[in-house]
Parts: sequence; C-alpha cells; structure tokens
Amino acid sequence: MLGIDPGFGRTGWSVIEGSRSRQVLVEYGCLETSPDDSLSERLEEIYEHMIELVAKFKPEAAVALTHFFVGQPR
Repeated sequence: MLGIDPGFGRTGWSVIEGSRSRQVLVEYGCLETSPDDSLSERLEEIYEHMIELVAKFKPEAAVALTHFFVGQPR
C-alpha cells in the first residue's frame, strides 16, 4: 500500500506491505518542492514523483490523508 500525506511544499509518502495482522514499513520519504516555483510546476513535480513510486513499488492500493474540521470551518 502506498500512503500519501499531500501538500504543495512537502508531500510525505510511505510504502507498507503485509496483512491485517502484520504490516511492515518498506520505505518512506518526503518530497519537497520549491516555493519559488509556480503551483503548476510544483504539482507536476509531485505528479512525476508519485508516478515513479507507483512504477517502483507497484502498490495494490493507495491512500491519501485528508484534513477535516471539527466544529465550524474558518
């Protein structure tokens, strides 16, 4: 499984293998993009990195963290 913690400045990722009862961390990392680059350049860099991870590890599933609000959003 490929886990992704999305962000424009930093995108964290991890690859986990195993079963429900036992998981093993295979590899993890963090891609940092430059704030000097345009948003489209940063998104392209993140996209290319994710494509490389999928090609390397061939995960059967992927999950991405999402942010949620408790109470009223600001």
